[in-house]
Amino acid sequence: MTIWGIRRIVRRTIADVLAIKIKQVLPKHALVNDLRASDTDIAEIITYLDAQLGITFPERDEGTHKTRTIERLTKRVLACYRKEHGGFALQSFRKR
Repeated sequence: MTIWGIRRIVRRTIADVLAIKIKQVLPKHALVNDLRASDTDIAEIITYLDAQLGITFPERDEGTHKTRTIERLTKRVLACYRKEHGGFALQSFRKR
């Protein structure tokens, strides 16, 4: 899986759980303040990401203080993925 693929999965999961359009999910947005996510929504997002990506999100990171913005959550997911899978696939570019 590439870094960009993981970023897309994070955005899509947030949009699906919060029932919003994916274009509303921007890295700078705060999950609670901007997107009105509840603690239950955040737990659901993390659970889905764990299952989709084959990672285990550390319990200490599940609180909103560690996942305040979408960018911060994405960085935590990338770190977990790197730790558990040893890295990322290289992005392949197709000639057009």
